[in-house]
Amino acid sequence: MRLPSVWLLAAAAALRSVVALPADASCFQPTVHLPQGTVKGMVDDSYQLDQFLGIPYAKPPVGDLRFARPQPVDASDALIDASQFGDVCMQPPAGFNMSEDCLNLNVIRPKGVAAGAKLPVLVWIYGGAFFAGSTPAYNASELVARSAQMGKPIVFVAISYRVGPFGFLGGKEIVADGTPNAGLYDQRLALKWVQHNIARFGGDAGRVTIFGQSAGAMSVALQTFAYDGNTHGLFHAAIMDSGGIAPGPLLTPHHPTVQSTFEQLAKGVGCTQAPLLECLRSANASAVQSTAMQLTAKAGGTFPIPGALAFLPLVDYALITDYPSVNLAQGKLADIPVISGNALDEGTLFAQKALNSSADFETWVRSAAVIYNTTYTERALQRVFEVYPDDPVQGSPYPNEGTNTSAATQDVGSRMYPPLESNQYKRSAAFFGDFTFNAHRRTYLHAAVGAARKNSRNVWSFEFRQNDMYPNGTGSALGAYHGSELKYLFIRPDGRQKDPQLEEQMPRSYVSFTYYHDPSRLSSLPWTRYTTGEVLQLKGGNVTTVPDTFRKEAMHALTNPSAAAVFGF
Repeated sequence: MRLPSVWLLAAAAALRSVVALPADASCFQPTVHLPQGTVKGMVDDSYQLDQFLGIPYAKPPVGDLRFARPQPVDASDALIDASQFGDVCMQPPAGFNMSEDCLNLNVIRPKGVAAGAKLPVLVWIYGGAFFAGSTPAYNASELVARSAQMGKPIVFVAISYRVGPFGFLGGKEIVADGTPNAGLYDQRLALKWVQHNIARFGGDAGRVTIFGQSAGAMSVALQTFAYDGNTHGLFHAAIMDSGGIAPGPLLTPHHPTVQSTFEQLAKGVGCTQAPLLECLRSANASAVQSTAMQLTAKAGGTFPIPGALAFLPLVDYALITDYPSVNLAQGKLADIPVISGNALDEGTLFAQKALNSSADFETWVRSAAVIYNTTYTERALQRVFEVYPDDPVQGSPYPNEGTNTSAATQDVGSRMYPPLESNQYKRSAAFFGDFTFNAHRRTYLHAAVGAARKNSRNVWSFEFRQNDMYPNGTGSALGAYHGSELKYLFIRPDGRQKDPQLEEQMPRSYVSFTYYHDPSRLSSLPWTRYTTGEVLQLKGGNVTTVPDTFRKEAMHALTNPSAAAVFGF
């Protein structure tokens, strides 16, 4: 069955919305001396910020370093022009400034901050299903400027990492002479760069919060699992927006699906004789990317995100030492303060649009979700079909009462909703949203508040239920969809009007957490620690706390130990 290309369209839009450099940038260039060279940035007078863009944190991952662990840059007395964004990592669509030489990062600070100021640091990891994403697509200028206006200035760092086949290729050849999870190792090396260098920009290496959305949030979660939860002092708190663990089941590098992907990629670029990895490393990067797109289209035939099951993080038993369900059960995750939250309708942006009967839905779930056949497989599937019934009232977009600034869900019982969608659209949206995002968030948080953890009380959660209105008073037909909260943290206009309270208080909450590891210190929002079993409902006109028990049986059916063994969690 053919799946929607909405995710690829979203990726293209994200790249096309690359942040424009300020027209009123000052001629003065702030300068920072690093072991790798002298970095000259730019001043953004419109927000009163210093920006240092495209700073390399690793050697170009080309030649023998393709599909390998990133290597730190050498010491140098070079002059580094940091007034323009660096190249974006290889991904669809083509035609932008992208290359393999993409392991760079951006540092934004309030104007004139001196070395040694020891400001807390917020490190951003972008999303994009581990197949796309870029730092220029997220404009944090307003967030950093707001922090300075609050009298609580922060330093913001946005890191690039390899995606798609360049960052997440598996197979026995990669295990033997490469690196599964190269993209996660990129993130790790960038965090090491922050530890070694951020003080020179005025940041405090001892107060680093990592923050991501979607695949970025999944990356954050995986970094908290890495090395059995050992942060190695690289970060001290974490924020996960709209993230589970991965946009699909997690596999091992030797799984037949992963090995087949490696072999098809090699064949697609003309590598037919051993050593295949050596040939792949010498292949044209654009050819590798083009072939990867063909493979992701095949993977997309069984899963709602093009790229799922093709190029994802892997349980490599090195960086990621075991399946998340095992690590969580054993308490092997970083003992740090955490915020983790989701949007109400996580699945609507990716829901299946070609399922016209209950039988279609069941066939799709079997092909998309079952990774390991066990004696429990059939029971697990039948339970999923029961708790995600063929009833549009129980599907997503979920019922959501309107307020003065948030639109109500329309046509709750309509099977063809949004208009022109398929018979099983709302059912598949409900399943996908929980399978990929919500159920994993809840399981993670239950482990994070474990009694043996020093930071068990320093855990918070939210559900974003705001459906912003267009000028005509209508909201999005997708509900409070995946990523819709980002416009309250980054400059991402979408033609809809923001709620004034959320616009003011959400950035304050994130700055507060970056400073104090507590989102409530600088915000009036009624944050409640997750030890109460409650989440903060973020909806204009009705911000309140609600029990984290919605769809309890359904999510348990996805994450209980027997089901986890079937679904690769």
